[in-house]
Amino acid sequence: MNVELEHAMLCWDRETNRAKVFRHPDYEHESYDYVMSSGACYLKWGKWTNEQRMLFLYIAAWQAVVRDGITAEVMHEALLAIPEFRASIAADVPGSSNTDIFV
Repeated sequence: MNVELEHAMLCWDRETNRAKVFRHPDYEHESYDYVMSSGACYLKWGKWTNEQRMLFLYIAAWQAVVRDGITAEVMHEALLAIPEFRASIAADVPGSSNTDIFV
């Protein structure tokens, strides 16, 4: 599933070690099973550039890993739903769409 960065809402639950990216707004209420969320659900999200959004999302993901104990593998797999994330990671990282090995 592809979720463009503009609409990406990262959700996670520390109790079950789950993370997933949903399209915001979540009209299907699929994200309701997750305790924490970040990204497009924030009011300022729509005013930020994609660079600001990526930075914010990276920070939120890292905090979920360090503070909440979400495993890096679970978080990485969730973030792969975002095309801009796949393009931003190094070519030798699983799931990358980046073809420049020197990034």
